[in-house]
Parts: sequence; C-alpha cells; structure tokens
Amino acid sequence: MDFKIEECRRREEFMEVLEKYVDFYNKHRPCYALGYDTPVNYRRRFFKGELERKNTFENRVLSEEPKFVRKRRKQAHSGDVSTFEKENE
Repeated sequence: MDFKIEECRRREEFMEVLEKYVDFYNKHRPCYALGYDTPVNYRRRFFKGELERKNTFENRVLSEEPKFVRKRRKQAHSGDVSTFEKENE
C-alpha cells in the first residue's frame, strides 16, 4: 500500500499520512507474530480472555553483559572464529 509520503509538502500533510499509516498498521495489516491477526483485534481478543497470557519475560535472567557479547566471547575462547575475524588477524 502506497501512502505517497514523498508527495507531502507541509507538516500537516505528513501528519495526516502518518495517521493513515498507523490506522492501517493497527486495524488492517495482519501481523505474522500475532498469528496473522491485526494488533487491534489481537488486543481485543486478549482482554476478552480469548487468548492465554504468556509470561515471556518470567524466566529471563538479567546480566550486566549483553547476551550477544557473551556468545562472541564464548566463540572466541572456543576457537570458533568467523571468516571476517580470521581475515583481520
């Protein structure tokens, strides 16, 4: 869907197009992560109790060091180095 944002010449036109896009995204565009439902409909179904609550952060362990840094450090210590890193040694 083309919202023709490049044709906006004034701030008001841009804001209008932006509002149309947000409306489209939330009410009409199916989202893969939501099982091809729209965000508005998914939210409605969730609060009606039709969808189970998922505790996605319940078992998360927070640390000072990001996970990707730990992963790279582990790879470096195991000798599993990427081709890019080998070329730059």
